[in-house]
Amino acid sequence: DDEDEDNEVQIARGSAFAIGGKGYVGVGVTTTLEDTLWEYTPADDSWDEVPGFVGSVRQYSSAFTFDSLDRAYILLGTNGSSYFNDVYEFEPDVLEDEDDD
Repeated sequence: DDEDEDNEVQIARGSAFAIGGKGYVGVGVTTTLEDTLWEYTPADDSWDEVPGFVGSVRQYSSAFTFDSLDRAYILLGTNGSSYFNDVYEFEPDVLEDEDDD
């Protein structure tokens, strides 16, 4: 139905991971290369755009988590002409603390 279309996040060739009962997806391709990161909250079936990826736009990146540390790492990828060998740390708790300021 139309309501479900409002909750769609469409990203191809991106990265995904889960921390603290929430899902994250992003850093890939929509109609262009994206550095956007989205957070999915199952409790209310909602998607929110979150800051957190400060690297260059890319596709084919990888991600892994240390759930016990509430941290994820997004690494590698390409923008089509360059390959990246960098690593970025993502901490959702830091985002929540910044929102409280």
